[in-house]
Amino acid sequence: MKAVDRITAVLLILCGIIGYFHSESFPRGAEIFPQLVFLFITLLAMRLLMASFGSYPEGEIFANVDFSRVITAIVFSILYVALIPRLGYVIATPLFLFALMFVMDQRSGPILALVPLGMTGVVFFVFKVFLEVPIPMGILD
Repeated sequence: MKAVDRITAVLLILCGIIGYFHSESFPRGAEIFPQLVFLFITLLAMRLLMASFGSYPEGEIFANVDFSRVITAIVFSILYVALIPRLGYVIATPLFLFALMFVMDQRSGPILALVPLGMTGVVFFVFKVFLEVPIPMGILD
């Protein structure tokens, strides 16, 4: 597992560095968020690389993982990406977040309503209004 972590970390560090410098070609102001994301990815990958040289129990990493939830989350993510062009970001995103939170055992009604709507609204405002980045509107166009 340590070898896999090291290879993954090195690949992520390379992707983070390449992505950071590639995002410098974005329009002024639109490069800030991607650069922060790539910087964060690079820092986390460096942490993974450092941790791979330490000691951790080999067999217990996936002991408490519910793989049915993982597979469901992957399927939901694929459906989300496929539905964005058709339904649009504003409709597909809260549905996706609600379904994902429900599968992950979130059962509080206010949280299931407010988090998907709030996150959708914040991201929509930042990208569409503040950064003026086009967002797929799907059937709302």
